[in-house]
Amino acid sequence: MKVFLDSNIWISAFIARGPCTDLVEHLLSGDSAHELWISRDVAEE
Repeated sequence: MKVFLDSNIWISAFIARGPCTDLVEHLLSGDSAHELWISRDVAEE
C-alpha cells in the first residue's frame, strides 16, 4: 500500500515522541509492506 503523510505528521514526528514518530520509523525501517510517498510541496513546507 502506498502511504502519503502530510506535513502535520512529519512535524509531529520530529517534535515529540508519540504515534506519529512510531509511524514514520515503521515506514522508514524497510520492514513495512507499505511504500512511503512524499510530494515536493510537503518536502518544501
